[in-house]
Amino acid sequence: MILHSPKSKKINSKINLPASKSISNRALVIQALCKESFKIHNLSVAEDTQLMLNALNNSGKTIDIDHAGTCMRFLTAYFIATQQNKIISGSNRMKQRPIEILVDALKSIGAEINYLESEGFPPIEIISSKISGNKISLPANVSSQYISALLLIAPILPNGLQINFETEKVSEAYIDMTLKMLNYFGVKYLQNSSSITISKQYYSAKEFSVESDWSAASYWYSFLAFSDIGSKITLLGLHKDSLQGDLVVKDIYKDFGVETKFIADGVMIEKVNNNCPEEFEYDFSNCPDLAQTLAVTSAILCKKSLLKGLKTLNIKESKRVIALENELKKIGLITHATSETLEIINNGILPPTIPFETYNDHRMAMCLAPLSFTFNEIEIKNPEVVNKSYPNFWEDINLLM
Repeated sequence: MILHSPKSKKINSKINLPASKSISNRALVIQALCKESFKIHNLSVAEDTQLMLNALNNSGKTIDIDHAGTCMRFLTAYFIATQQNKIISGSNRMKQRPIEILVDALKSIGAEINYLESEGFPPIEIISSKISGNKISLPANVSSQYISALLLIAPILPNGLQINFETEKVSEAYIDMTLKMLNYFGVKYLQNSSSITISKQYYSAKEFSVESDWSAASYWYSFLAFSDIGSKITLLGLHKDSLQGDLVVKDIYKDFGVETKFIADGVMIEKVNNNCPEEFEYDFSNCPDLAQTLAVTSAILCKKSLLKGLKTLNIKESKRVIALENELKKIGLITHATSETLEIINNGILPPTIPFETYNDHRMAMCLAPLSFTFNEIEIKNPEVVNKSYPNFWEDINLLM
């Protein structure tokens, strides 16, 4: 994919954002666990959601979820709770993404799960087994998806479930999203700083509408940050009372001159000034899916950036901190990374002379795309990776030109 700088960086566009795949996948699991049927409106058409939908309706023994980490974690718990004998496999990258914490937690309450290749990693075989225990303890600082997977099945387990956290939680906004959805479907829970308890109960069937994706919105905030003052983009389908923690993107981008106004059918964002800070610092522990976008934005517009709370990024679709370092160096930026931070120093940028890699990671492709507003031309390899969450992304970019 070759992207050219637009003739004018004064833009005025309207984007129909995709539905949230995070919300869609949770809704599909709840629908499958509910005794009565209900309709889900505006379900995501993203690849991850289609993989989840197909897996839930697949009567065969082997399920291939490709790169979809949410599917791997949620389905592991779902097939245990519904006593199904399944093998779940995926891409080569999926086989490098750990699942041992979730498997150990499920084993502690009676599940039987075997590793088929490497210990602690997919593929796994789930043996139809009866759950007897109702208390789980696990570290909460690796992946919130483990906790969400357990929360989704907790109401239908024979004795409910108490989840005790051995560490502080990461990506807590995604746990909150799951709890809000459980509450919407009638599930009661008790929560404190170190545990969540859900008694045995039933999901209530209620029609549900999936809101648009705030993490998808972040890429348009980035485009606007690189545009001229007075530029505007209307983003349809976003809610002020969103279930998504990535709503915080509207506050972060104030530092880059982008203001947000909620309107009847979404938000209107506008570039109001060029008063970017010389140094940008933010902790992404609670919104890791925004980190790549802000890394690119701040790398160009600030002299120095420090992104913190990145511990979960290297067990995602790619080793994201390493991937960011590799690609930012292509435009002359200096980077220093630790297991949880990324420092970026801008002593001057250079036009890229080779294509940007995407590492089979949809967020790498999309976070790099706004650089087309900085350079005359950029090339992004394997652009089809955006299908994982935002199939119409490249078509929507044309609306800016």
